[in-house]
Amino acid sequence: MKANNVLYVGSLIPRKGVMPLMLSVIMWNMFNPAKIKLIVCGTGILKPLVIMTSRFSNNISFKGYQSKSNISKYLSQSDLFVMLSKREAFGLVYIEALMHGVPVAMLRDESFSRFIEDKNMGLVVTDTSYKSLFELFSSEIPSIDQNKLIELKKVFSRDSVLKTYKELL
Repeated sequence: MKANNVLYVGSLIPRKGVMPLMLSVIMWNMFNPAKIKLIVCGTGILKPLVIMTSRFSNNISFKGYQSKSNISKYLSQSDLFVMLSKREAFGLVYIEALMHGVPVAMLRDESFSRFIEDKNMGLVVTDTSYKSLFELFSSEIPSIDQNKLIELKKVFSRDSVLKTYKELL
């Protein structure tokens, strides 16, 4: 399956990669019959630029800051979650997407990109160039099987995380 419905949730700041993502979606949709719909949720210093850029395409919808319940709704409608963040310490939003069964796309060598590749729970790109993002858009999106989802929920459950913290203390 290819990604038709893509979601970005995060701060609207340069290191999160929202602008290269939006511009790549606009360019992709200009030259490809299979259109990508992108929903962008978040707030930050790039908000005015994100709003202006979203007006160039009927396939990009800027939603601004959203509640957790709305984010869950958008995740349930998405084929792929994309955040091309540089220097991400962990990226809880990636885990939230995976917990909803949505594969993720991220930059290689960031936070847990090796985990994503090893577990085949998403796609990893080398950079935010048009070439890399067009390769992402034309790639087959892996589906997350139920066994992987159960394993993920065990690893990142509240009880499991608390146990790990207690062991560190």
